[in-house]
Amino acid sequence: MEYNPVVISYVVLEADKCTLFVDANKVDTVAQNYLDFNNIDIQPYEAVFAYIAGLSGTVIYDGARVNEALYEAIPEGCEKKETKSPILIDKAKKNAVELEGERLAMKQDAVALTRFFKWLEEEAFANGKTQTECTLADQLHAFRAMGENFTDESFGTIAGYQGNGAIVHYAATPDNCAVVHPEGMLLLDSGGQYLDGTTDITRTVWLGGRIPQQAKLDYTYVLKGHIALATARFPRGTRGNQLDALAKQYMWAAGITYGHGTGHGVGHFLGCHEGPQNVRTDNNPTALEVGHIVSDEPGIYRTGKWGIRTENLITVIPAKQTKATTTEDEWLAFETLTLCFYDTNLIEMSIMTEEEIDWLNAYHVRVYKEIAPLLNADEAKYLARKCAAIELE
Repeated sequence: MEYNPVVISYVVLEADKCTLFVDANKVDTVAQNYLDFNNIDIQPYEAVFAYIAGLSGTVIYDGARVNEALYEAIPEGCEKKETKSPILIDKAKKNAVELEGERLAMKQDAVALTRFFKWLEEEAFANGKTQTECTLADQLHAFRAMGENFTDESFGTIAGYQGNGAIVHYAATPDNCAVVHPEGMLLLDSGGQYLDGTTDITRTVWLGGRIPQQAKLDYTYVLKGHIALATARFPRGTRGNQLDALAKQYMWAAGITYGHGTGHGVGHFLGCHEGPQNVRTDNNPTALEVGHIVSDEPGIYRTGKWGIRTENLITVIPAKQTKATTTEDEWLAFETLTLCFYDTNLIEMSIMTEEEIDWLNAYHVRVYKEIAPLLNADEAKYLARKCAAIELE
């Protein structure tokens, strides 16, 4: 599958055996030896229907992931039980090794992004050079490809300049992409697949010229919601849709909203969009659990003007207990995994709180501390400028 390190296949798991239905041309010698060692049988991809027709007893299936033809192949005499796939549920909860891998991948990603933004400010437009949304995406890919254990992008990079940034799932192509000038707004949504883990990040930056007041307000509403979700504290059993309004509260107060999900699940060197957990208005019954990774990406989009989205990946962790706790509930919180600075020039300081500024400054201290040692001296100086502390006016 494009951008995902997996192949199209089916699997039937039984009490005493496991059968993988896949095109044999996709199974190399290493994979074949691994499957043989683990006693996993291989059959042709299309053979799954006849195989299911020969089953007996109880058949458990995930109705959200099994198509109609597969369902109809289950014999009439079988007891059919629809449930959420236990495999999906278990792999969503990342263990300590997977989370450490994600942290390593985030460092590699942050190095690439720091180098990219430095290049964008200092070299991209030097001596009259012309840049497009596509050349920017290509350059970011080149920086990521320098990273240890990088294999591919985790999805097609969205580089939306000015009004194109307001198209939520915009995809520039060489035949249809905007020329980027050293002024105005650029939304950059991208990610990488590393053997250590999967990344997904969005940063919106101002390239130059006078910043419209509305742009600063929009950026700050988004940032405030982004911080509100990242700093949420909630009892175990809370679902993502119960937290969704935290990211939207400030823009709602200003009469603004957005139509996409606030957060999607992310796999570990697997799918960049992978559930069952998420943060959105839909009534998803899946509660957030320790080890879940979700994105935190509120946005504001003004047709023909700009798109603003700020995205980090966050993971659910146990929250520190406080003396104020009056119940026996287990409390949870989020740890931010992504490590990349924000464009503080776009912040309207008059509507920021002291707590939000403290969070932002602490985050930038962490970014510099963890990423600067991986950069050369010139790159580290650039990062220091970007991570400089800010104060309320």
